[in-house]
Amino acid sequence: MISFIKKTINQTFNFSISSKEETFELLEKRKSAKCKKAKFRRNTENPVIAYKFDEPKEKIMEKFPFFNDGNYKAMCDYILFYYKNHTCYIILCNLKSDNLHNNTDQFNAGNYFSNFIISTTKRCHPETNNIPIKLIKVLFSSKINRYGNNKPSNKPNSQNGIIPYLSNDKYCHICNLDAICN
Repeated sequence: MISFIKKTINQTFNFSISSKEETFELLEKRKSAKCKKAKFRRNTENPVIAYKFDEPKEKIMEKFPFFNDGNYKAMCDYILFYYKNHTCYIILCNLKSDNLHNNTDQFNAGNYFSNFIISTTKRCHPETNNIPIKLIKVLFSSKINRYGNNKPSNKPNSQNGIIPYLSNDKYCHICNLDAICN
């Protein structure tokens, strides 16, 4: 499934992850960000790809020229596709410092957009039609207390379905893809 998704999406938006890397980081490049990275661990036998569609305003206009400004162009920071046990997992990842107010819009936009990517992949590559798809939302935040406690968890918050992780200048939890994708 991962190879077909790669054929579907323009690789300009690919955030490169080595196939040999067991752990990898997704970065927030804004200098003012308090949550600068998301760390992940995985089994290297399971392929993963990550895309970053959340860019500065000028770049978003190029990607979504048909949408008006505002929440119409909301997007989560990263969309990962992870293939494990004959299932394709979509992991929506947000990195948040203090600004948690548009988190829901960004996750919803990532959900709709990733479903569009999967639907397009299945339309163009019918051999992928029977592959199950599961969605997971993870949030790395410098202030995780708003979504859970400061201990890493592999289970989503019961109120919003988001798996919370802490990431700040002092510490960064590691999201284990094999633990959350089951």
